[in-house]
Amino acid sequence: MMIKIEYKLKLIRGRSYAGYGIKATAKKPLITVSNKKVVDYLVSIKRFTLVEIIETDEDVADITTPANTGEDEGDKTQLSVDYPKDNPPNDSWSVAQLKAYATERGLDVTDERHKAPILAKIAELEQSGSDKGETDTEQDSEEENKADFGENDE
Repeated sequence: MMIKIEYKLKLIRGRSYAGYGIKATAKKPLITVSNKKVVDYLVSIKRFTLVEIIETDEDVADITTPANTGEDEGDKTQLSVDYPKDNPPNDSWSVAQLKAYATERGLDVTDERHKAPILAKIAELEQSGSDKGETDTEQDSEEENKADFGENDE
């Protein structure tokens, strides 16, 4: 038997919030999130308050649980986003795909809502990473290719 834990949150500050695959508005302030890290973050930024912790048996779905009340799927946390691993990030990727790609590389893009700034941060990271990589590689190659005639040996 596996217990599934979901957290019911209520928007308390602002007219709306969108991020981490969830959306809350003044008209629909209640959301259900299953990722504890996301819950901790949303509560820590004081945009949401924890209303209820819901534990359900995953084997037997109860039709009265909030997960089955007909709430929009957009209100659920999206745990992972797939993106094309064989293609570099570009304008054809969704914002969620770009955020997933950037997050895996250590970029903080949580406040970004549009593709252009995310793509710019990714390009900046990759440019700085490739410049450093070429410099280090060139220096390593030069040092490895130098002849050692023993003049520094004691």
